[in-house]
Amino acid sequence: MMAIGAHAQHQAGPCPITAEVSAEGDAQSSITFAAWLDDLREAAVRCGISAETLDAALAGLVHDEKVARLDRRQAEYNSTFSGYLRNRVSDTLVAAGRDRLAQWRPLLDRLAKEHGVPAEILVALWGLESAFGQFTGDTPTIQALATLAHDGRRKDFYQRELLAALRIIDAEHIAPRQMRGSWAGAMGQPQFMPSTFLAHARDGDGDGRIDIWDSVPDALASAASYLASIQWRRGQPWGREVRLPPDFDAYQARMSLTRSDRDWIHAGVHAADGGPLRDLGLSGSIVLPSGIDGPAFLVYDNFHIITEWNRSLFYALTVGILAERLAGGQGLVGRAPLDERRLSRELVMALQSGLNRVGYDAGTPDGMVGMQTRQALRDFQRDQGLTPDAYPDDATIARVRQVSALPESASDGDDVMTRGHIVAIQRGLNAAGYSAGIADGIWGRRTGRAFDAWLRDQGLPMDTRPTPALISRLVASSADMRSGRVDPVR
Repeated sequence: MMAIGAHAQHQAGPCPITAEVSAEGDAQSSITFAAWLDDLREAAVRCGISAETLDAALAGLVHDEKVARLDRRQAEYNSTFSGYLRNRVSDTLVAAGRDRLAQWRPLLDRLAKEHGVPAEILVALWGLESAFGQFTGDTPTIQALATLAHDGRRKDFYQRELLAALRIIDAEHIAPRQMRGSWAGAMGQPQFMPSTFLAHARDGDGDGRIDIWDSVPDALASAASYLASIQWRRGQPWGREVRLPPDFDAYQARMSLTRSDRDWIHAGVHAADGGPLRDLGLSGSIVLPSGIDGPAFLVYDNFHIITEWNRSLFYALTVGILAERLAGGQGLVGRAPLDERRLSRELVMALQSGLNRVGYDAGTPDGMVGMQTRQALRDFQRDQGLTPDAYPDDATIARVRQVSALPESASDGDDVMTRGHIVAIQRGLNAAGYSAGIADGIWGRRTGRAFDAWLRDQGLPMDTRPTPALISRLVASSADMRSGRVDPVR
């Protein structure tokens, strides 16, 4: 699903949530869903949403237990890049995408002229988000958002999205019963969240309505408008696969290091097939999603624009690779490393805690290998004399364990409680609406009371210890969920 980046979150401005609706902690946790809806209705009226819309949208609304379970669910393992790409891009999807390119060529050419976004990029996003409109989700959006706003992990965020969804209905873009999407509230063929719809959705077929559910012109025009608004660079590629020289310094493969094509060529970087790399007159960064032994990419400004759509590194690369295949390319040349394997969230949390403990800032231990964790790994590997490619191979895992005194396994029986773990607990409790105070890594009475309240609401024994698995359950969110439009992948 589309990540809600900072740009999208602050556009279109659904009116602020009132104190009654956004109250934190036990007060909101204990209020019944029906009573909470009454407060929400009052807030919506103050925001200018009509009583008629509220009657239609909120009548008979119930708490959706399935949505609540999905919100608490976590993937047990991190995906590998090769596995992610294989699962997302099939020959069938590519063939269908090429058919859509031909079918909608006049519209796509017009959008490319107006917004500068290539047809292949729009169709790649369309295919990855909803399989070209075939799978847009069947969960009632208002019910899902209301459930998540009442007792989800990010109540204020979903309360804002709920008000935005009510505004969409109030503007008669869609009827409440027809507003359906993913369990997390993403809607239509481009999987926009309601606030993104209000800021960027466009009427592409000129019928006076914006229908990203059933109108392909509206869906594609909205996607092109969004990308253009976050500064898509007209006429520039997203990136390209490259081949690195045998003596390449892997520490140069980081997003924070940008060099010109000419400099990369002088450093021995070639085209993926081994031929000369063409100088496009651009500057970019080398990306190694599977480490130094996997495929390598030289990515440019438009790659960063794709990460505004969804902040997953894997997703952004997959969009570019799919777009190239839609244009007639054959796919990747580089192959996955032989030792590539999925890492459990529990192991990654232990690695993050270990890195934090010895001075490498991996962020809040959440079990996901995101950008910050990658940089921490890269710095640690460099300082330890390992290949600094940010890939958590067996040698890196073993060295982190050795240096930080991590346990050999991270099981529910582990008694290790680091300051990083406590910070993760405090941040998770605060995000879930339990007031744990400042996330300072100190387990005081306020943190203890908040943790006890969370245990009670989860139906867990009050003497349950905060093991790595339980912490992972509490802080559960991908980098994408922390940042935005959704896809809980990386």
